[in-house]
Amino acid sequence: MTAISDRSAPRPATNNRLALYDALKCVAAFGVIMFHAGVDHKDVWLSGMFLFLFFLGYHAATGRATSDYVTGRFRRLIVPWFFWCSIYWGLYAVRGEAWMPFEPIDWSWVLIGTNVHLWFLPFAFGACVLLACVSHLWTWTLTRVLASLVVVFVLCGAALLVFAPKVPTSQWLFSWPVCWLGFLVAKLKGWDRKVVTVVMAVGLAIACIAFVLWEVPGALQTAIAIPFCWFALFVKIPSSEWLAFMGERTMGIYLIHPAVNAALYMVVPQLRQSPDLVIGVSVFALSLILVSLMWRLPILRSVA
Repeated sequence: MTAISDRSAPRPATNNRLALYDALKCVAAFGVIMFHAGVDHKDVWLSGMFLFLFFLGYHAATGRATSDYVTGRFRRLIVPWFFWCSIYWGLYAVRGEAWMPFEPIDWSWVLIGTNVHLWFLPFAFGACVLLACVSHLWTWTLTRVLASLVVVFVLCGAALLVFAPKVPTSQWLFSWPVCWLGFLVAKLKGWDRKVVTVVMAVGLAIACIAFVLWEVPGALQTAIAIPFCWFALFVKIPSSEWLAFMGERTMGIYLIHPAVNAALYMVVPQLRQSPDLVIGVSVFALSLILVSLMWRLPILRSVA
């Protein structure tokens, strides 16, 4: 996935672009696909999603809850959600597995969509709007940043352990701490790097404790993602059009890869006998090709 922005036209790489984040987005998208492919240590691969979540909060910190901002986020997140919900509903309908009107419905899926991985889009929209609302309510002092960080991490972890909620509540709860951390780091922009490092280290420590002592869902992935996020923020590498090209297409890769996976199994059933890593690499490569083709059409670029 990519920074939540207007993508009506391709943009060249710029000096203020987080070039390493573009590279990490590619690795992260690959990791999510490896997770869904069922490779060994798939919980570690899932950490890629938490890189996206951190920078979702980071980029949302600069927003203001204006009608233009909300409309822009709706167009960037909810319109693609409707599009891909329609696509996956059609795929399930072909297989005779789609929900039909007047059938019983699990209302929790209304906030997910027709395929479980689509939960990210409504979550991202809600997070962007909420963070834009609180971003300018008060001055974000270091004390306030650290206090809110501890409170959010502890409350979300406790809720996951005590209530053991189902999807999408569980996904929203284990996603919020790292998203909040990204938001707080953005509010500290302009502060000394050591201060930001301390804040991120506190988040890392809480995540490690939560995983080691209680195996809180999402804690391991948060702990793995935080150091990579630090590197993306502070380690500068030369910007390149190729990295920008790849980074911009990661959201589309994430959205299309389950369909690509299903199609590959239908067209090449022998692929089921291949190692999970081979399947994951094949799905990633084909997803990248298809998304790149979609980007050639403006009307499809907006949903990929």
